[in-house]
Amino acid sequence: MKKGDASTFCEIIKAMSRSRFTLKVEASLFFLLLFVLPPLWAGYAPGEILLKFKPAITRSITAEVSVKKMLEVSISKVSQLSSRCKVDIPTVKDVLKEIGVLHLKFPPDSDVLKIIEKYRADPDVEYAEPNYIRHIFVSPPPNDTYYGQQWGLTKIWADYAWDVTKGDTSIVVAVVDTGVDTDHIDLLANLTSPKGYDFVNGDSDPNDGHGHGTHVAGIIAAVTNNNTGVAGISWYSKILAVKVLSDNGEGSDANVAEGINYAANRAKVINLSLGGTMPASVLQEAVNYARGKGCVVIAAAGNDDKNEKNYPAACDGVIAVGATDQNDNKASFSNYGDWIIVVAPGTDIWSTFPNHAHSYKEEVFNYDSLQGTSMATPFVSGV
Repeated sequence: MKKGDASTFCEIIKAMSRSRFTLKVEASLFFLLLFVLPPLWAGYAPGEILLKFKPAITRSITAEVSVKKMLEVSISKVSQLSSRCKVDIPTVKDVLKEIGVLHLKFPPDSDVLKIIEKYRADPDVEYAEPNYIRHIFVSPPPNDTYYGQQWGLTKIWADYAWDVTKGDTSIVVAVVDTGVDTDHIDLLANLTSPKGYDFVNGDSDPNDGHGHGTHVAGIIAAVTNNNTGVAGISWYSKILAVKVLSDNGEGSDANVAEGINYAANRAKVINLSLGGTMPASVLQEAVNYARGKGCVVIAAAGNDDKNEKNYPAACDGVIAVGATDQNDNKASFSNYGDWIIVVAPGTDIWSTFPNHAHSYKEEVFNYDSLQGTSMATPFVSGV
């Protein structure tokens, strides 16, 4: 949608937000929670910690031009810190330069919570936290046959909006997810060039081995009016594929944050149909970085039918999206609460699916129906 189409945007948001639960800007004890050690059941990558030093030390690291020198300075600072804290010296796996966060790697059986407690007590440390695992928010589809294919488009009055604008090729929407089917007939013309990046495998091929990201991408910007498949909300916007979740639909905060940082330098809108219940400073910093670049960040609220926050949706500055059904009621699975900003269609949503083998289903089809706040989120991103 072009910059001047604010009135159309407002009309569509009104349609999406006809729900039985209240919508307010998130206001919580989020920042207090950042300084509380996580419970033992929280899911995180074994032996991994995300660490940020206080500003002066961080600047001394990120000011280095070469990656090699930046790693050398990081290793030196981490070694000094670890010696003071009387913990083993870890490997510096990566530096998230844009936000000054170090990705540390200890042996898998290390007690990272105890190490984090010691690190946090050091005056040179801004924060230290586990490398939490985030996951997709897709609920199992109903057993009955497809019903009301793409009913969501008429529900948000997309047909009226298309009379005003059909999107703009200058608008890039980043799908930070399981990747995107990069040769799908109904997506190919609307993918950016280059197509994106794979932070799971560390290469420039963000192809989707799960199916979730391809489905999300199609809701946003499937090629439309081509006598093929499905219609996207935006006919002409471009999709940037950013793979941060593996083919089982899960990925670490380090990957998600790197994906957000990457997208922030290349896109105007960032779609995050993923999350987890643990707050994380690294995600908030990545969101801050993206917003500082002028990006709109949109994330799924979660599928637990609870007034429970998921992150990054509940991060400050993110548009948290809940899901509604065809009757404008809260979808049975959708999280709810006054921290959710807007709602959108999220049940029986028809969209693109990989044309190759993938982990979500044994069958290979170009299109399929899914439901979840993961599906509601791209309705907002497409607008």
